[in-house]
Amino acid sequence: MRKPDNIKYWLDDKPPLQITLLLALQQMSFLAVYLVVSPLFAHTLNLSHLQSLQLISGTLLASAIGVLLQAVGRWGIGSGFFCPLQATSSTFGALVMAKAIGGVGAIFGAMSVLGLTQIGFAFLFTRLRGIFNIQVAGVAVMLIGLGLGHNGLKLIMEPRSGHVPTQDDLLICIVTLGTMIACNVWSSGYLRLFSAFIGLGAGVSASLYLNAIPA
Repeated sequence: MRKPDNIKYWLDDKPPLQITLLLALQQMSFLAVYLVVSPLFAHTLNLSHLQSLQLISGTLLASAIGVLLQAVGRWGIGSGFFCPLQATSSTFGALVMAKAIGGVGAIFGAMSVLGLTQIGFAFLFTRLRGIFNIQVAGVAVMLIGLGLGHNGLKLIMEPRSGHVPTQDDLLICIVTLGTMIACNVWSSGYLRLFSAFIGLGAGVSASLYLNAIPA
């Protein structure tokens, strides 16, 4: 596979130690942000506090195992790339229906079937690359984003905790997303490489400045 022009380090490249450490820190912070999907899922399904903690712990454990398998790339498992895994909201609708029918046990059963199905399709994708091209992948990512955005907007518009979003909350969102976009689109080098981490840092800094983070 040819190295894309916009990729700085490819499969067999070894970045300098300081770059590797910063990239690892960026991926950890990015995974921490995506952990919001697990509490959001628990909130949607009205899970108990203990069940929510178990779900978050399971998400972290599965992500760690998945990254190791993906990076090692042995025994026909994984691509050899360091591809951090995180939770997704693409299955929200189906899992909500599963819980309504059979409870939490039905959710885990549905996830097991989903995992086995993905493994099966993984062998087919290599033969169907002409069909599942970058445009199809883009549509899939867009649908996942729309699903997550829908659930996020429901929490914003119908807050159960009594907290109503303020102008400061909106400003923090704009600062975080705007910094990521600016670093990724209108910069190059290290700023672009660490755009996600810089954006998260800007968001945390704005939150501290506006006293949005409880002491």
